[in-house]
Amino acid sequence: MSSQYSFDFINDEARQKRCDRLFCGLVPDPATAMLVEQRARSFHRDRGLARVIQSLARQHISILHICDRKHLRGMDIEAARQAIDRVFMPEFDVTLSGFETFDSQRIGRDGLPHRPLVIKAEGAGLYELLTQVCSGFGRRVPKRKDFKPHLTISYGPELIEYYEIPPLVFRVRELLLIHSEVGLSRYHVLHRRPFLIGDPIDDKQWQAG
Repeated sequence: MSSQYSFDFINDEARQKRCDRLFCGLVPDPATAMLVEQRARSFHRDRGLARVIQSLARQHISILHICDRKHLRGMDIEAARQAIDRVFMPEFDVTLSGFETFDSQRIGRDGLPHRPLVIKAEGAGLYELLTQVCSGFGRRVPKRKDFKPHLTISYGPELIEYYEIPPLVFRVRELLLIHSEVGLSRYHVLHRRPFLIGDPIDDKQWQAG
């Protein structure tokens, strides 16, 4: 059984599903996920932020958004599974280095900006993974400067500049294909693509490549 954190299913019948979303991403191991939550709660408390912090089971780093459908189709899932199975790369380390908000234009139900507070994720293996995933789907690879991997913590109106934290480093061992029921906060892991076991990616190698 994988050591990566498993998503739970959050049942809230009062909410309505907006769409089915398919994406691929990474999740931290359980110990790292707990540390992320602890750091997030301390940051919110120290800043007086009245935001709802994402649950442990929803922590993830999105690599590629695949599609949104009213109802997810079997052909979508099978095509995505085949695409991510074309990824061949060793395990690698990811560093979570600091909090910041993205200046989203989305407006929440309260009429205020709905800005995500995220933890910045770093590691040259992330861009190599994006490159391979995009290749598997036949998509153009974004420029490195436009790729901003992150782990979302909460949403709210505040605009917060980058705040460095003591780094949290964890090893990623697999790529997940995830079905999100948008609006219901339900995540279903549909497929796992294990990375190659052995020496992890050397950041200098990929940065020089």
